[in-house]
Amino acid sequence: MRATRKEWDSLAGVIDQERHAEVAQKLLIQERDAVWWRDACLLYFQTFSKRPLPAGVEPPAKTLAEYQAKSLLNQ
Repeated sequence: MRATRKEWDSLAGVIDQERHAEVAQKLLIQERDAVWWRDACLLYFQTFSKRPLPAGVEPPAKTLAEYQAKSLLNQ
């Protein structure tokens, strides 16, 4: 997702400004939500596996309780 957003950012000036801004905003939301789901899923399933994350995996930014307490709809 991050690569897609960076690639889209590089197209500024090639695509009309209004369309570019609208798509950039949607990509930002999509990236944020993807990271949220990734982190929440990693932590949830880690409660069952009781194993650490593999080397090179970006650790979640919050605890599982914090992810469970917050809805994506309210971000």
